[in-house]
Amino acid sequence: MRDHELYHCAASKIKLGKRPTPSQERIAFPTMSKAQQDALDEAFAAVCYEEGLPFSLFESPTMKRALHRLNPSYKPPSRNKIAGPLLEIAYSKMKDRVDEYLNFLSELNVITDESSNTKKARIANISIYTPLGSIYWLSEDLGSLQSTSVNIAEWLERHLHTLTHGNLERINSCANDTCAAMLAMWEHLRLKPGLQHLFLIPCDSHGIQLLVQDLILSIPLFKKVHNDAQTVAKAFKNAHLQYARLREIQQQEYGRTWAIVLAVATRLGSEKGLLDGLYRSKVAIQRHGIRFKDMPNDILDIILSLEFWSNL
Repeated sequence: MRDHELYHCAASKIKLGKRPTPSQERIAFPTMSKAQQDALDEAFAAVCYEEGLPFSLFESPTMKRALHRLNPSYKPPSRNKIAGPLLEIAYSKMKDRVDEYLNFLSELNVITDESSNTKKARIANISIYTPLGSIYWLSEDLGSLQSTSVNIAEWLERHLHTLTHGNLERINSCANDTCAAMLAMWEHLRLKPGLQHLFLIPCDSHGIQLLVQDLILSIPLFKKVHNDAQTVAKAFKNAHLQYARLREIQQQEYGRTWAIVLAVATRLGSEKGLLDGLYRSKVAIQRHGIRFKDMPNDILDIILSLEFWSNL
């Protein structure tokens, strides 16, 4: 019997309701509805948005292979799709969740600050401190608005009305930095209807930064210790061979390695990290200075100075 006759014979059996033979069984291909596809796209866009991951995450071959093993019929979203409508959906859903939680709270503790972004735009931020931790709520480009105390007070009042749906009694406190404009803003804010009760809090970290940078490091003894410590730390951080040698000595001396930290003016804990990092590796650093003489003389003078370690 010819092939086409076999085909018509099998087809007629199927039409007559006869059970097909195993060779005639249909292959079950995995399928996915549009609703399922859309739901997965939105979920994966939320991963990028909430975790701060690149939009191209689901275009990588490794990720595609993993998703294919879960469901071969699913086609992950492209970076353009995530950066477009999916990002707006992820943002809207997250904002709804945040607003719902904030509306549930009887008291709101506000944190506000201003900074410039990479494009030199002046961005004002508002976060809310809650039992779950600090929640980011708003960033706004101030444009050409002058950051006077009056303007800042009016800007903040407007957004507090939005945040509380007009019930300013829910605002318990406001924390901001201690520059002159922000401190002057307090006086204007206290005059606003519904905000006379506000508990205003100067930023501790900004105050500590001023204390360290403008006061303590202006004292000659402290300034010299800081400068010498920073010089030693840079010498190791910038010379990979010397740093590798130091880590080997640390391992021999302490059974582990300790990181050398550079102080950064805007990172308040880094000053303490600089001094602690050197002092706990004191013996290892001194052994390094005695064993290896190929470091600059000014660095060796500091490392082998008893006065330096005493002051540190």
